[in-house]
Amino acid sequence: MPFPPIRFSAWLPRVAGPCLFLLLSQPVHAFPQGGKSGLLGNTASRPDDIGSAQVYPSAITTLVGDTKLFSGLMYYQASLNGQKDELKSKLVPFFTGTQYQVGELQVATYFTYEDSFSGRTKLSLLNGAFRADLSGTDENLVLGVPVAIRLSPEWSLGAAAIVSAFTSETRLVASNVNPPNSFLLSTDSTQTLYLLGWTLSASHEAGPNFWSLALRTAHWKLAGSGHEVVNLFRQGADPNEVAQDYEPRQSFPWVASIGWSLASGMLRPAFDLQYFFPRSSVVTDGASASDSRQLTFEPTFALSAGLAVELGSVSWLTGVRFKRKTFERSGYDEPMILNLSLGLQLNTWQSHPTVGVFFEQAKGRSSVELYGLSYTTRYDL
Repeated sequence: MPFPPIRFSAWLPRVAGPCLFLLLSQPVHAFPQGGKSGLLGNTASRPDDIGSAQVYPSAITTLVGDTKLFSGLMYYQASLNGQKDELKSKLVPFFTGTQYQVGELQVATYFTYEDSFSGRTKLSLLNGAFRADLSGTDENLVLGVPVAIRLSPEWSLGAAAIVSAFTSETRLVASNVNPPNSFLLSTDSTQTLYLLGWTLSASHEAGPNFWSLALRTAHWKLAGSGHEVVNLFRQGADPNEVAQDYEPRQSFPWVASIGWSLASGMLRPAFDLQYFFPRSSVVTDGASASDSRQLTFEPTFALSAGLAVELGSVSWLTGVRFKRKTFERSGYDEPMILNLSLGLQLNTWQSHPTVGVFFEQAKGRSSVELYGLSYTTRYDL
């Protein structure tokens, strides 16, 4: 007779839940933003830079004049726990955007390939008798529509609607070779989640000093679906398959940001500080009971610093960003992230090309390192 589903579903809390979260809790890749800011530690309170639109929509009032078209291309390689073959290298169009004027309003649209995880995690216990092999891919596409208006020569206000589309595929294969409990378990899960968030911001120009403030809301679910298929093969029993649909849920905090940059001179430093508010919510990334968790995250912060050295036809760019580890009461902490970047922009070319290198290190349940090349352009149409 078939093996009762209730018997093998008891393995999921011990195997699938922790393993899936181990993969899904890998860091969100903090890819460089568009324009100069992406190589300045993602410092976004900068005049005349499309990267500001992703954090401070009010700053796009400095992108005056003709309609502008922006694009970005990136190649990167990642390693998981020091193993390069655990993660795939990718060439991705990570940023595309436009900016134009509608009456008194400055309007921009942008698409970003915000993060990606393509990897594999292996687990071995009981002297190799129990093994788990987990592979998967997570991707996030973001559409942003910032709108801003200049209230005076010094002050600007802005708002942005942000729609995020998350897709993920995971496959878990677990086995135990010790009789009489030997088994082979496979779990295949796919999910899609669409979220909506908002950002409100204000920018102030006082001589060479450019300040910006922003508040980004939590994200609200627009739609989503998940599907999971579990197969169990156990000695002395018929194979058993269970297919289930579920409603995926994720948690994103409110974020307050303040940024400053020097808008003139040869040396132009910039700083950003972000505060991530505490949050408590249910996160669901699978069909079993163990895949739905009530998580409570403590507040945390991120600090970014950048320096642009303006030498006429060339701007040299360097930056660093640090995000403190986010602690969760039951132990599902989000990792600490460190980003470094270095590059240059050719100011005399019509396309204003910006090219550079970046490095990211994230330390959480696993250690992930990411490094690559980025290239962005800007055309005045």
